[in-house]
Amino acid sequence: MDAQGENPSLPSFYRFTLTSICACPGGCKATTYQPTTVTVPPIICVPKDACSCEVEGRGIIDLHSIAKDGAWMDLPSATPSDPSTYSLAVCSGFNDGPCQNASCCQTRNGSKYMCGRANAFSFGNNQNTGNVIITYLGDNSRITIVELICNKYLYGVLVDAIGEKTETVNIYYFTLTTRCACPGLCSSAGHDKPAAYSTRTIPPDGL
Repeated sequence: MDAQGENPSLPSFYRFTLTSICACPGGCKATTYQPTTVTVPPIICVPKDACSCEVEGRGIIDLHSIAKDGAWMDLPSATPSDPSTYSLAVCSGFNDGPCQNASCCQTRNGSKYMCGRANAFSFGNNQNTGNVIITYLGDNSRITIVELICNKYLYGVLVDAIGEKTETVNIYYFTLTTRCACPGLCSSAGHDKPAAYSTRTIPPDGL
């Protein structure tokens, strides 16, 4: 690259010379950017009971010590198209009107709907993040998915109600972030600091 600078006879005009084989016809070939796909290895967790599962070689994910008696009640959905509130429990069921022995109960326009039964659960994985998920089956093909997010520094629990998305009707999403979602860091007796409980909602673009 040669910089000749400003042309005295043409003020405010600046001249540069770029010399390269790519300036010759056919000298360079255009290349197309190919994005790299990163595959997140799934965490395979074998169920032990409704509240724990074991990751081979890493330990047990045990939620007993952070599960509340009853449920986290009336969580507002973070999805703008979903005006519902939700109540959620892990480990054991709760009762709220027509939602009996529920893990998830949806309240919408004054009516309640069973979106997950405590005794109809399975463990699996989020294919995008690799995180462990617990899936609960509810009434009329309703499905609740709770994603467990490991944060070894969080001795309490954050429950995020993402709710029902427009493109996935009758599927209800939650995330549960806690140290106890990490293999081997909690047991049914608890961990080395007392748990604190809190809830929050997050904007959809934060997912």
